[in-house]
Amino acid sequence: MKNIEEKSSLIDIVIPCYERTEMLEECLKNLEKYTDNYNLILIEGKRSAAENRNLGISKVSSDWFVMLDDDIIVTPNWLDKLLELRREDVGQIQPRVLFLSGEIFSAGISFGGLHLIHHGYKEKGGYEYVCERDLLNGCCSLYNSKILKYCRFDENYRGSQFEDLDFSMQIRKAGFKLIYCGTTSVYHRVCLRNLNLENEEYFYKKWFKTKYYLRKAIRYLRKLKGNFFF
Repeated sequence: MKNIEEKSSLIDIVIPCYERTEMLEECLKNLEKYTDNYNLILIEGKRSAAENRNLGISKVSSDWFVMLDDDIIVTPNWLDKLLELRREDVGQIQPRVLFLSGEIFSAGISFGGLHLIHHGYKEKGGYEYVCERDLLNGCCSLYNSKILKYCRFDENYRGSQFEDLDFSMQIRKAGFKLIYCGTTSVYHRVCLRNLNLENEEYFYKKWFKTKYYLRKAIRYLRKLKGNFFF
């Protein structure tokens, strides 16, 4: 951890992790190399992703905090770029998230275009701008601690998947803005896994009910099922 002079400048960085030692070591190595003024909170255990995340945020004391998956590889100035966008009315800020190949894993989510998961994931480059989004990915995000008055990860989600999107929906519902920051990037060493259909169904029933885009959204996700990355 970097040496600092003022405790008030610390940013809590929460990393939920479980039995991925090699990935975690690389994550921490790059975090140390490219990040200043942070307090590391590691959460280990066999709980669900939502439970681990809630345990992590219960230990947060900084005004803004980062939630980081243990397979994220940060880059120079990644956090500084996110911190530049802090405002009282902003609840979550996500960088551009790339596969190791350089292709886009996530550039935020826009309901209008039905880019519900991994916006632009087949394209190389692009999305190097800042804008407001309808929903953001939780594998690497900066959060305003004011949201914790209203938001917690929903522990009805089993295992992992969709609990981070649910959290982002809660932030929107609480009246905060969601900002995508494409001027900085991190890399995601994702593993190919099947879509968690139980969590998917719970997410859409909870948030979308019978709205017109529900059927279109589910069809979109079904098309991605064979290439679904987390």
